[in-house]
Amino acid sequence: MRKYLSLLLLAALVLTSCAALADPVLTADGLTAWIGETDHMYLMDAAGTVRHLPAAITDLIAMDSAAVYCLTADQRVFSVYTDGSGSSIVYRNPTPAQLAALRGESAWALGESGRLTVTEGLQGERVLSETASTAVESGGMLYYVEKTNSGWLLKRTPLETADALPGLSLFPEETQVDEHRSLTCSAHAVTLTHPDGSVTVIALETGEKRQVASVSTDTVSAALVGDRLYRYSANGNGYHLQQAEALQLTPKQETVTATPVPTATPAPTVRPTATPRPTVTPTREPSPTEEVQDENIRKGERSDRVRKMQKRLLQLGYPVGSADGTYGRQTQVAVALFMSAVHVTEREYVSPSLLRKMNASNAPVYDQFLPLQKGDRGMAVRIMQEALRNLGYDPGKIDGIYGTKTVNAVAAYMTSIGWYVPPGMVKGETAPRELLMNLYLTPFNPVGPTSPTAPPSLTDQIADELERIAEPLK
Repeated sequence: MRKYLSLLLLAALVLTSCAALADPVLTADGLTAWIGETDHMYLMDAAGTVRHLPAAITDLIAMDSAAVYCLTADQRVFSVYTDGSGSSIVYRNPTPAQLAALRGESAWALGESGRLTVTEGLQGERVLSETASTAVESGGMLYYVEKTNSGWLLKRTPLETADALPGLSLFPEETQVDEHRSLTCSAHAVTLTHPDGSVTVIALETGEKRQVASVSTDTVSAALVGDRLYRYSANGNGYHLQQAEALQLTPKQETVTATPVPTATPAPTVRPTATPRPTVTPTREPSPTEEVQDENIRKGERSDRVRKMQKRLLQLGYPVGSADGTYGRQTQVAVALFMSAVHVTEREYVSPSLLRKMNASNAPVYDQFLPLQKGDRGMAVRIMQEALRNLGYDPGKIDGIYGTKTVNAVAAYMTSIGWYVPPGMVKGETAPRELLMNLYLTPFNPVGPTSPTAPPSLTDQIADELERIAEPLK
């Protein structure tokens, strides 16, 4: 009996540690990231090209169209750029608060009691289920398993900000499933792992349901990526790949041949510290004339959807210039300012997920004095760096990265104006709204390495300086 209780306790600990983790597979805007061979992180784009980060990964924290955030076995958080141009270290030994900040807020929440709710803009929360056991979001769709009198039902519902998703008409609105340990969703299938270690795979495109036998009772999660089924065990340190095997599902009727297995190509070598991203990319991005099937709105594009986006930015107060339908430099800067406001890594294109954020009812209006802190990136940081440099403080390269040199420049500015820093806060690591108002608007000549010829005024100079401030985005 004691041995049996010990086994139950061990199983509970494994499941608890697994519950505290993100999924071993994440999707965003046609991209799929997963923990694969040798516990490395692999990334597949919509074209089937695969890259990987050559470091042992124990958890995938979050993902968007610009980057994947993952936790390594030696407790470092890496940001891996989805365009394949590189990676950088975000945190060493991150705190729970830092990990929570990276995960961000979700449009849905699952409580311990089984209550599953979704947030729907001004309408507030809507209760989807009172008996949900697990849920996962993928491609703007929420999949969840609900306990009913007749057993377990797998259901799905679109989130409020999701666009119409093609290819899902054959996936059932609800389907009977067995008791399970976990639920994951890739760009290809929903996968349930059961207590005995067996796996159920349901294809997103066709609704085909496939049962896969157990290889170990230690299997706590699984995911289908392409035509390979990945099984995972877990301990207090995170997920570990247990086994990868081929699993070919039936293709859609209009498909002549099955999608070939992509060949993994290594991503750029991991850098020990955050460095500027290289200019050479492993794959060529399509030009504006090749965008017939491109969901992203890219720099240089001329179209009605660009004009519609520009009008929305103007409604929100961003300095986009005129709604002329051309994605030029001024529009790029306005988009970059919006990216700063929603904490999205700066890119030369607008993804469907960013466009949904832009059109949401709670989209942030333009804030000239957006509070900043160490670690922030983007156009808002560039503007602050430019203002500091104009006043004689050296923030380093005007690169939009709130790093060590920028911290030192902010700290020096705080000291020169006698800015009060509360106990427990490190001077220069935060730039609150009031400090930025003082920096941008107050005529002030501090004693610094150089003496500016005129104090900057953001309200007067922002329109003229946007293009000068904006170095080519990488």
